[in-house]
Amino acid sequence: MAEVEQILTEAAEMERRVALVREQEQAMRDVLPQRFEVNMAAFRRFVPSIAERFEQYRIQRPFEMFCTDNGIPNLRWRDDDSTFYGEDPYQECLQQVELTLSSSTIIRFNLDVEGDWIGQQHIKYMNALVRQMKALQAEHPLMEQIPESMPLGLMFGVGLGYQLAYLYERCQIANLYLFEPNEDLFYASLHAFDWAPLLEYLHSQNMGLHIFLGQQEDEVLTAFREVSEKRSPFLCSTAFGLVHYRSEVLQGLVGKVAREMFFISMGWGFFDDTLFSLSQSLNNMEAGVPFFRRDVALPVEWRHVPVFIVANGPSFDRSVELIRQHQDKAIVIACGTAVTALHKAGICPDIYLAVERITSVPASLRSIGDPEYLQRILCIGPDVLHPECRDLFRDRIYGFKGDEPMFSLLFANTELMQQYRKFAFINPLVGNIGVSLPLHLGFDNLYLLGLDNGYRSAEHHHSKYSFYYDDKGETKNEFKQMALAQGDCVLPANFGGEVISNRLFAASVLMMEVALSHFPHAQCHNCSDGAAIQGAMPLPLEALDLADFPVLDKSELRRFLLEQMSAPVPISRAEVADYMDQTFFSMLLARVKTDWETMPTSRLDLIQLMQKQMEYLSQVALSRQRHISQVLYGTFNSLFTLITHLAYSISDEQQALAAVDSLRPTMQLFFDTISRLYPHGLQLIQGQHQAVYRQALEE
Repeated sequence: MAEVEQILTEAAEMERRVALVREQEQAMRDVLPQRFEVNMAAFRRFVPSIAERFEQYRIQRPFEMFCTDNGIPNLRWRDDDSTFYGEDPYQECLQQVELTLSSSTIIRFNLDVEGDWIGQQHIKYMNALVRQMKALQAEHPLMEQIPESMPLGLMFGVGLGYQLAYLYERCQIANLYLFEPNEDLFYASLHAFDWAPLLEYLHSQNMGLHIFLGQQEDEVLTAFREVSEKRSPFLCSTAFGLVHYRSEVLQGLVGKVAREMFFISMGWGFFDDTLFSLSQSLNNMEAGVPFFRRDVALPVEWRHVPVFIVANGPSFDRSVELIRQHQDKAIVIACGTAVTALHKAGICPDIYLAVERITSVPASLRSIGDPEYLQRILCIGPDVLHPECRDLFRDRIYGFKGDEPMFSLLFANTELMQQYRKFAFINPLVGNIGVSLPLHLGFDNLYLLGLDNGYRSAEHHHSKYSFYYDDKGETKNEFKQMALAQGDCVLPANFGGEVISNRLFAASVLMMEVALSHFPHAQCHNCSDGAAIQGAMPLPLEALDLADFPVLDKSELRRFLLEQMSAPVPISRAEVADYMDQTFFSMLLARVKTDWETMPTSRLDLIQLMQKQMEYLSQVALSRQRHISQVLYGTFNSLFTLITHLAYSISDEQQALAAVDSLRPTMQLFFDTISRLYPHGLQLIQGQHQAVYRQALEE
């Protein structure tokens, strides 16, 4: 009898639970569409692009929403009957957030004192601030877990969104970058999670949320790069990550976003460097150097000729005889110090390329000790090349570097830039202009020789023909510790396996890949025994065959480039000086200094102050004075990276803010120095700049 009663009791309980589930399911079916409409209205207001994307959305992988026993909406995929969360989605999300905040490592950029053989004000003040920062960190307990606020959070996977509420309850995130490759899941979250109050809260607190959707990785990474560079790159210097769920697509994205974050932190430039570029560009224009014209195209008969892009990597040594054999059938381009290796091998290139603006470039050319040799070569480079370079060559043609302030200044204030070409994708190393320049000029049959971006042996990091080695083939002492000889990562090799490389070479490879992707019609053959380059087809040296190509009349090409495809730039120093707009620059710096007169009272306020000042530059970038944004962009990002690093390394918030406060006198001196140097910004030729510095800072 007792067993019967137990069965009846269990049946009654089951019936009650079934009735409850039915009730919950019905309530869910009533609520989910209403929540979707409220959320869509909020997205229309705050993020219209997201609302537009899901107005008429069609599900790719069928799913259904159902209630767990505790009434929480969950998702079930219909194709395999798997559920997204377990029995308690809320608890699952809460535990994940708590674990992340208590045990995740904060992603940081390393900051250290830099060497400076040139003598630049940016490095002088940044080194002083780094020393102060390290001393302050030594005085206080350091942060061991994610604190009450963070500059940047990276969330990979939205799921149904429940974790967002728990995350913001526990941490004020100044900027959250949210990646969701599965648009079905995001669509489901619009029904399950209350996005509307979250968006309202973020708007009221001036906190940023950037959502990157879809499985097109290239598009997602491009959007991420653009948002990061616009919003404030310094944010990437102090961040944390949370992976909400596991998938192969998401895991692949995590690695690529981490790689992008490193590249975003590179190549900011800084104040002195941008003034060198302005001064040297103007000096080159005043000297009458012809610049590539935009309205003249390369003749069809030259577009398909072989172009040898020769760099100074270790595999150059095995390319020498091939270059010698085919030099009359190919345009031979020497990238930077490859010209020294070619000279030693008895080969004269047709074109020499340089990209750096410092005196070491002309110094390396003079070290060849053969002025007549250089006179036979056409020198091509960006407008910012050091003026001493042009005096070493009879023929030279420059092009405007698109990401430098002179191009922006002339583009915003004159009609000249409609007539002249700009170069893109030419950083961070000279090999990048080696790939980019021929593509921009219209050549579409490229061969990469010695462009290794890595090496098989640390003792063989450049060609043995180059000036990095002595007559015995041993590395000269002065070059043993140079940056490009230091390996800190490995890259996939062009012909299989891996090569020793470093992050600068890796950045160079990435930019070459970007350049090639913009010229899909071009054929690029990678004959170098170095790093693989996406978009460049591996081609062993022994397979390179130019038997069917004719001998070239290279003098005809040179005449065309010099007489038809290039022309001097008709601009005066007085015009450029007027466009510099010293008054506006002074007003902007005064505003920045005033903002720092009052110290923020929280770490979040500190981040938002620095973001506000980066927003000043974003607004200036849309104006006639856009070059000023470029002049300050790198220095502001470097300074704000250091401040963020200090604020989020000391555990106690008030001690951290006091430490930042102690940097303000040095920062104000830095701002004052920048203000006093800018009026002399067209007189700062690198190597001659110290006299101008002394004059400006004594005034």
